[in-house]
Amino acid sequence: MAHDVVADQETLQQLAVWCEQFSPLVGVSEFSGGGQEPAGDASLLLDVTGVRSWFGGEENLVRQAVAALHQRGYCVQAALADTIGAAWAVAHFGWSAPVETSAGEDKARERFSVAVNASPGAVKFRMIASGEHLPALRPLPVAALRLEESALELLQQLGIQRIHTLLSLPRASLSARFGQGVLRRLDQAAGTVEEVLVTQRPPPEFSARRSLEYPTALGQVLEVAAQQVLAQVTQDLVAQNRAALQFDVHFDCVLPSGCTTVRFRVDLFRPVTDVEHLWHLVRLQWEKTKLPGPVREIRVRIPWVVARTQQQQELFAGSDGTQERALARFVDRLRSRLGCAGVLQPLLQPDVQPECACQFVPAAVHRSLPAVHYRDEVPVMREPLMAGDRPLRIWDVPRPVQVLAGSPAGPPVRFRDQHGWHEVRHFWGPERIETGWWRGHTVRRDYYRVECATGQRFWLFRQLTDGQWFLHGVFA
Repeated sequence: MAHDVVADQETLQQLAVWCEQFSPLVGVSEFSGGGQEPAGDASLLLDVTGVRSWFGGEENLVRQAVAALHQRGYCVQAALADTIGAAWAVAHFGWSAPVETSAGEDKARERFSVAVNASPGAVKFRMIASGEHLPALRPLPVAALRLEESALELLQQLGIQRIHTLLSLPRASLSARFGQGVLRRLDQAAGTVEEVLVTQRPPPEFSARRSLEYPTALGQVLEVAAQQVLAQVTQDLVAQNRAALQFDVHFDCVLPSGCTTVRFRVDLFRPVTDVEHLWHLVRLQWEKTKLPGPVREIRVRIPWVVARTQQQQELFAGSDGTQERALARFVDRLRSRLGCAGVLQPLLQPDVQPECACQFVPAAVHRSLPAVHYRDEVPVMREPLMAGDRPLRIWDVPRPVQVLAGSPAGPPVRFRDQHGWHEVRHFWGPERIETGWWRGHTVRRDYYRVECATGQRFWLFRQLTDGQWFLHGVFA
C-alpha cells in the first residue's frame, strides 16, 4: 500500500513529542534495512530509566503508553528490555518466536521500543526481565538485529536463520565473513557495546560570535577578539559539563565586491575545554591562510561535544595522565599543521593475512571498542605467537624473489633479492597461512624464517597456488 513518506515522518515527529509524557528522552529509529520490516518503517525509542516509580511500576508504565497510543488509533507493538537492540528486536520479531523471561523478577530495565503503524488494531507488548535479553534474542531471526541487506543475504545463503546459530559461530570468523556491522549489532543487542539514544529534541548548540564595530585586518585586534569568542564558548561548555571534540571558526571578511567567509575546522584527539590550547590550534590554521580582506565578525561553533570527565590531579608530575594529555596536545598541533591524513595511528585487525592485520586510520577519528566475548563463544584453537615470530619490518606488497630449494615443496637454500644472493644457514618453518573461502581470492602460503650466512634474518613465503617465492619482511 502506497504511503506518503514525508507525512509519515511529520506524524512520527509529532508523536515523539507527545510521548515525552512517558519519558524525557524520546528518539526515532529510522532503520530501513533488509528483513521483514517494510522499507521506511520507523520506531519510537523511549528511555524509561528511573521513571517507573511515577507510573506505579514498569508494567503500568508500558500499559499506559501502549493504551494511550491505541486510543489515538495506532496498532502498537512494544517491548521493554535492557538494551535498545533487544527491545527493537522483540517489538518487531518477538511475536512468532518464544521469549524466555524470568518470572517474578522486579529489576530495573532501561529502555523499551514502540513499533507504530498507521492503522487501528490490537495492543501487544512484551517485558523482558533484566539480564534476560540475550536468551530472549536467541530464537529470533537474524533480521531482528537490524542488519544490512547484503549481510542478511549472505547469512541466508549460509543457512543461518536464527540468532542462536549466529552466536554459536566464533567471533574471529564473523568479522571476516560478514564485516564489522554484524558484530556491532550483536554487541549492541547484547549490551556489551553501548548504543546511544539520539533524542528527538536537538541538543543545545554551543556557539559564540563577536562583531567588530569597524572591519579590521590588524592581527593583534583579531587575536584578542578570537580569544574572547573562544573563552565565551568554552565557558558555556563547562557550565553544561561538556567538552569539545571538534570546532569551527569563521572569519567574515569584507571585500569590495561583497563579503566572504574563511572557515577553519579543527578535530581534536581528546575532549578539550582549554582556551589556550584551542587558540593555539586556530593560530596554526590562521598562519597557513591569508585573509582576503578586513574582518567584521568572528564566529565559533562546536558541532561535536561529549560529556566532560572530571579527573583528579596527580600528586607527582610525569604520571600516565599527564603523558596522555601531552600526547593529545602534540597530536592536535601536528594535525593542524599536516592535516587529518598526515597523522595516523595503527589499528589492529583480526586477520591472519599479515599485510591485512593492521591498517592506519586518522588519529582523531579512531575510537577503539573494548573486546567482548559471549559465554557460549567457540574459542579459536591457535598457538600464540612468540617474540621473534614476526619481523620488525613488513612490506605492504610482498617482493618477488628468486629461490633455490632442495625440493619443490622444501625450504629455501639460497635466494636472491635486489642486493644479490643470500646463503641460508638456518630456517624455521613452514608456517602455513590461509584465508577462508568467503574472502573471494584465496591466499595460501608457507612462511619460513631464515637466517643467512651474514647473520641477517628474513621472512620468506612460497605461494602454494603457483610455487612462486616472495620476501615479506626483515627481522633486523
